[in-house]
Order: sequence, then structure tokens, then C-alpha cells
Amino acid sequence: MALYIYNFAKFTRWPPEAFDSDRAPLRLCVLGEDPFGVALDELEGREAGARPLRIRRYPRVAVVSGCHILFVARSEEHRLALILGAVEQLPILTVSDIEGFSDRGGMITLSTRNRQVRFAVNPHAAASADLKISSKLLELSTIVESRR
Repeated sequence: MALYIYNFAKFTRWPPEAFDSDRAPLRLCVLGEDPFGVALDELEGREAGARPLRIRRYPRVAVVSGCHILFVARSEEHRLALILGAVEQLPILTVSDIEGFSDRGGMITLSTRNRQVRFAVNPHAAASADLKISSKLLELSTIVESRR
């Protein structure tokens, strides 16, 4: 699943003001118990949209404002409304494997069925955060709408 998140980064555009400079890295943050381990570490430094990818892990939502991609771990499901409320309308691509994540206001839900990774995208949530998800990525996804 870590490679999927990397590909989401390549097919998403952030507004220029989401970065401190033209050379600023793209920060992928994991909130809660990291399900990826070394698979995610192997992506450190790879280019995504001409920006090097930096991986960060955080135990709580208060420190994720510097992130461009936020993976919300299943361990944080009990605080999901708080987390999504804290990053709502910030240019942060929210991704999770929590069931129904996109239905609840998140942007991309990852799931596995029959050993195949699938993903659902909530384009309205992404647009609200001024993020542009490529039509190529949208064509491969299931489109969902928020219930919020």
C-alpha cells in the first residue's frame, strides 16, 4: 500500500502556497500506529512532482500542519472526526485504510479485496482543500461523496 500512496502523490497537485519554496519537499506523514514499516522508509527521497518525498510519523494530530499527505492509521479511527476537522480545508491529501474513510470526509480510502488493492476517492473533499487529483487517478478509483 505504501507504493499506492507514493503514486497518489505523483497524481495530485497542491497549490503553490502549500510549500515554503520551489525546492521544499513533499511531506508524507503517518498519524498513529504505522502499518507500513520499512516499505514506507524505502520511498524517502524519491521524487514526486519534482519534489523529494520526506516521511514523518506522528502520534497525535496537533503536529500535522506541515504535512502534504496525511495517512490516518486505523489506530486513530476513534478520533477520526477530530482529525478530519483539524485538517479540513488545509492543502493536505488525507488517505486511510479505515473503512468508509472517504464517505466520512477523507479524500482517499485504501482497501484490499481478493488480494487486490482498491481505492475510493472523494473529489469534493480534495477540491475543498484546493487539491487537484488527476483524471487518470480518478478513472481508476471508485468515486464517493461525503456524508458530512
